Amino acid sequence: MKMIIFVRDIGLPSGKSLFQLQAERILCVQRLAAQSTNEGSAGLVQIHWYIMTSPFTDDATRRFFESHRFFGLEPDQVTFFQQGTIPCVSKDGRLIMETSYRVTKAPDGNGGVYSVLIGLTGPPFVDQL
Repeated sequence: MKMIIFVRDIGLPSGKSLFQLQAERILCVQRLAAQSTNEGSAGLVQIHWYIMTSPFTDDATRRFFESHRFFGLEPDQVTFFQQGTIPCVSKDGRLIMETSYRVTKAPDGNGGVYSVLIGLTGPPFVDQL
């Protein structure tokens, strides 16, 4: 399994992962939004969290969230989606082969979110935002 930076201990005194810190921020903003609308309950204000993974980290990320009970968020307010992949090339422009018949692929980076948003690599998310 590839180590995902957001699940690692990054040396904070709390030992919390980056995913946990972000989830706690979302819960705090939900509470503040509920208070400012005089609703008084964070359950009435829900912020959706979209988490981009790669084909290499998707299963581990989902399992991490499940094992931590989504850090207090509702499972249906967290959407995981996979970024695309692109062929790997060497510095001299040659394809890097995983096997004799398969090209090595790597995640297409943060820019891949745009392809996902408009539906080029899966269901579009633009309509949900």
